[in-house]
Amino acid sequence: ATGEATLVSYFPYNEEVVGLYSQSSGKPWEGPDVPVAAENVVLTYADGQLSLSWDAPTTGQHGAEVDPSALTYTITRYPEGTVVAENWASTTFTESYSPASLEAVYYTVVANNGELAGDAARSNYVALGDAVALPFAPDFTDEAANSLFTTIDGDMDGYTWSISARSGKALLSGAPFEMTSDWLVTPRLKLDAEHTCRLSFKTSCDWAGNYPYSVEAYVGQGT
Repeated sequence: ATGEATLVSYFPYNEEVVGLYSQSSGKPWEGPDVPVAAENVVLTYADGQLSLSWDAPTTGQHGAEVDPSALTYTITRYPEGTVVAENWASTTFTESYSPASLEAVYYTVVANNGELAGDAARSNYVALGDAVALPFAPDFTDEAANSLFTTIDGDMDGYTWSISARSGKALLSGAPFEMTSDWLVTPRLKLDAEHTCRLSFKTSCDWAGNYPYSVEAYVGQGT
């Protein structure tokens, strides 16, 4: 009745379902329609201001036309999940924001046709703040936090680090008999002279018995 769904499990081998469909009565949708998600949700930052813009939906999820001028929007800022605007009538939004530490900020926009709320559309990430406060213990399952990392294909072989939010790991593939120069750089970390810091990390390697790898860790200034 509501279309609400509950995740049972992920397919373990990325299987695909082909030809899945739902039956339709063929009758046109009557009455107000739930708007499709907003498109081209773009976030920018300049002079202490976060600016958000998007394209208003013109159709509904059931194919009916939607009047863009009649829509309102619910805008939420992440990572804290703060609703910053409700019943917003414009397709642009601006606010001042200065986080206490370095974080990846993004927004979601939900189009509302009266009481009918569409799906949330997510903006790009923008990194704000000076440095990440300690302790810093990323689990790689947060896509926003992962965007703060920098990857470098130092040997320019087309293979470098990638981060999988689903598996919660940073991954690197490549030829096992060749030296690689691929770097995964953390965001800036806020250190001070009053504390001694410990750097630790866990590693694993597929086929490690036949193809061992060596992993090095470095500490440096900046990024």
